[in-house]
Amino acid sequence: RGLTLVEMVVVAALLLACSTPILYLLSSSSRSQEQNFRRTYAHYIAKRVLEFASARANRQGFNSIAVHSEFLSPVESDSGPVSPYFRLFGVKGQSITNQGDPRFFKILSKFKLRFTLDRVEGQSANSSLRNGLVEVEWERADGLGRSSLTLQTILSDVSRL
Repeated sequence: RGLTLVEMVVVAALLLACSTPILYLLSSSSRSQEQNFRRTYAHYIAKRVLEFASARANRQGFNSIAVHSEFLSPVESDSGPVSPYFRLFGVKGQSITNQGDPRFFKILSKFKLRFTLDRVEGQSANSSLRNGLVEVEWERADGLGRSSLTLQTILSDVSRL
């Protein structure tokens, strides 16, 4: 005695109905993991830039800190000028290149950043405090636009104290 055609169709329909949500969960989990990876990396980039700016302000003052209000690319490519802060991630202050480290180049090429340094609200123009703001933007893992992350901190120029 074997299975009838109707029984086979019912079993196939049940398998399809049960496997569709599982496949969706796996796919969704993968996209979520990639998005979290990019957000974590963006946070690392922003934190590294703020740490560098803070150290530079303490040693050499605010005038030594490069600012740019437009989003700049991390790697040298046809997409526009390179942010000076992405040299922080290269070996001995050199830019990241596709030939030198292709995996790192591929990761960084998804990001852009801008860094601004503004007066702290309520402080005079000659104040030794500035508001450092880093905004990192990246392509979303699902391909539906871009995401961004912003970190800011108060920087002090101890040479003015």
